[in-house]
Amino acid sequence: MSGCGCNRKAEVTLKNCPLCKEKCKSLNYMAVKLVVKEDLQKFVCQDQYYICNSEDCDVVFFNEGEEQIFLTRDINLAADFQEVTKKDKGSCEKSCKGCERGKRG
Repeated sequence: MSGCGCNRKAEVTLKNCPLCKEKCKSLNYMAVKLVVKEDLQKFVCQDQYYICNSEDCDVVFFNEGEEQIFLTRDINLAADFQEVTKKDKGSCEKSCKGCERGKRG
């Protein structure tokens, strides 16, 4: 069991980018909200999002139904984008960060 009392890890799913058709990994909507421009944060809905890592594609994030697509111009470049793209941070899907604290020595 993890440090926050939660033993659920976020399940990573794949979906093709609506623009470049590359495989994209899923991530929690809160991660998207952290890096989009402040005036666009209100459009981030509580949905599964995907991140497109293709350097040749203008899409950065899109939601499950592809109704909400955030492009490179929608990203706050001052945000800590590395926090969003880290692989398996060891936190549960609730994003409470308690799991991370429990893993620290």
